[in-house]
Amino acid sequence: MPTAYTKVNLIDLTNLPSGISLFSLPDDVLLLVISFLGVKDILQLRQTSKRLYLMTKLRWVWSNAMKRQVIDKGLPVPASVDADLKEISAQHLEARAVHAAKFHENWYSSRPTPRRSIEFAAEVPFPDSVTFSENHPPKFVVRQVRFLPGRNGEVIVTSVNRFVTCWEVPLDGSGAYRIAEWQAPRSVEQLLVNEDPRHPVQLACMTGDTTGNHVSLIHTLVLDTFHGTLTEHATLRSFREISIPIYAFRGDWIAFGNPLLVWCIATLKASPEMKDLPSATKEGNTLIRRVPAHPANEDTTKVLKVKLLDNFMLVVRSQSIQMVEYDHPDGVTQKMNGFRSMEYPAREAVVVARPPKDNESICQWPITLLVRCTDEGFDTIRQYDLLPNPKVSSDPSEFPCLFPTQYTRVTQNVTSRHTMYPARCIVGFDVMEDGKSEADEADQGQVSGANALHICEQEIYSRRCDMSEIICRKYSLTAADLEDTVGRVAIGDRHGKIEVLDLV
Repeated sequence: MPTAYTKVNLIDLTNLPSGISLFSLPDDVLLLVISFLGVKDILQLRQTSKRLYLMTKLRWVWSNAMKRQVIDKGLPVPASVDADLKEISAQHLEARAVHAAKFHENWYSSRPTPRRSIEFAAEVPFPDSVTFSENHPPKFVVRQVRFLPGRNGEVIVTSVNRFVTCWEVPLDGSGAYRIAEWQAPRSVEQLLVNEDPRHPVQLACMTGDTTGNHVSLIHTLVLDTFHGTLTEHATLRSFREISIPIYAFRGDWIAFGNPLLVWCIATLKASPEMKDLPSATKEGNTLIRRVPAHPANEDTTKVLKVKLLDNFMLVVRSQSIQMVEYDHPDGVTQKMNGFRSMEYPAREAVVVARPPKDNESICQWPITLLVRCTDEGFDTIRQYDLLPNPKVSSDPSEFPCLFPTQYTRVTQNVTSRHTMYPARCIVGFDVMEDGKSEADEADQGQVSGANALHICEQEIYSRRCDMSEIICRKYSLTAADLEDTVGRVAIGDRHGKIEVLDLV
């Protein structure tokens, strides 16, 4: 593709004729100059004169900065779910742009450092019939900790024993407040939040049945912050060996089980009605749909990751990648079923998809898949990029993504030589557009339009662990989650403690 170049003549401002300076330029020219500055430069320019101070307060300046420095770079926009950026004030636009820029700067620094830490105990009540002694105190193991999408990082959901609790943790660091709690019939084994922040059903969790006959329950919960309640929306009962685990929850759909199934919760009324999986999957019922394997390759290896993308589902198994249409009136069909095998067996997988804007498909941007593989005794992280399919606009029956034909990058795990003691660490990474031209990518053997993987040089958080934790693989840190719109990390441990780190 030809590239257009613009010739720029540099002017030495120190040798300008007397009476001519930067301040002699009209406002529209100065605004054009400011539009090319970064957020930090705009804030520094504001301190030079009263005229520039007033100009940098204009809404156009921060609307342009938000577009150029945040949205176009793919950075998360703070508090962008319910707010229309075209309608909010200049002050709020500035606050969002500055927050996103500070998070980006800290994340890409040589050592990302939390600016503030908030700790609180996630203790839950026990029945009066249960007694404890000093030698055997109660255990409050935090099994999961999740940020609720669309709440600006201020609502955290935790699961401890049989309790699912919602906490409000304001951004000002004033503390943590319990706003709602729900008690399950048995211990909560898994907790997921709905990836659609506008959906009325926000949570899904899996528990064991009280009958003890190897039956598991999947509950969906609705949070009412005004009344401070968590109520059941629906419950699905099934045999444990075919219902665990829950892989994904987005909109009306929950992906779970082995073999892989999808459950449409919209087919149930807003009441805690119990449904049995065998009766729900009978022929002609659209409540539960089974995800078929690709007809050309019956890969039955372990499912590592499921990502729900619009009406398509991306399934990552140990030896293959599959994309299949699931939100279809006739159920999960074989018509839209794509497949690609992987060269090396994978043990873990992560799918990174850029959040869509209003009236935009999530598959209009490259989707990056990172898998941890074992190659000749070494652990490697291999990256696949699923590029947008340009034929979708003219032919809706086409796949939204093109399957990769090669690995774009390989990154080996690195252990620091300066480590003085073993520690459980949290290391950050992100995936963004690399901004390289097609010629540069061709020279480096990369796929055109692929994303760039960035791994933080130093850990964001670390906690020392002893040899017993390493041998038994029972670490003190049990759960963690990241809210990238505001730069917050929530961490849970085996002692019932929750720690929230603010990176801005």
